[in-house]
Amino acid sequence: MPGHLSGRYAGLLSLRLSWLVVYVAVVHVVWAAMIPLWPVSLGATPIHGFVSVGNANPLVVSSLLLVSSGLALVSFLSPNASANVIVLLVLPQQAALFITMFGGLAAVLQSHYADGVPRPWPFILADQLPAILLAVAHLAGIVERRWAQYLLCRSSE
Repeated sequence: MPGHLSGRYAGLLSLRLSWLVVYVAVVHVVWAAMIPLWPVSLGATPIHGFVSVGNANPLVVSSLLLVSSGLALVSFLSPNASANVIVLLVLPQQAALFITMFGGLAAVLQSHYADGVPRPWPFILADQLPAILLAVAHLAGIVERRWAQYLLCRSSE
C-alpha cells in the first residue's frame, strides 16, 4: 500500500502546483493585455524587469508573457503528463516569476521603485513580498511535484 499513499500525495501536490500555475498565468495574461494598450504599465516594478528581456518592445514583452502562460496552462490541462514534461512546460513561467522577483528585490535594495519613486526599503519590501514569495512557492511546487514523482516511481519498483 505505500505506492497508493504516494499516489494520493502526488495528486495533492499536483493540485497545489496546478492552481499556482493558473493564478500566475492569469496575472501574466492580464499584464500581457495591458502592456500594448498602456505602455506606461512597463514602468510598474513587477513588469519592469521584462523591459530588458523584451528589448523594451511592448509587443515582445507581451508575447513572452503570453507564451509562458500558454505553456504553463498546457501543463494544467495535461494532468497525465510525466513530471518531466510538466516541469519543462512550467519553466518559462518560473523564469518570468524570477524576473518579477528580482525586480522587486532590486527595488528593495535600491530603496526606490522601478519608476524612480523613492520609498524606505521596508515599505517596498512589504509591497513586493507577495511577488517575491510567489516565485519561491512556485519553485517549491515544481521541486515538490518532481520529487513526489520520483518517490512514486521508486515505490513501484
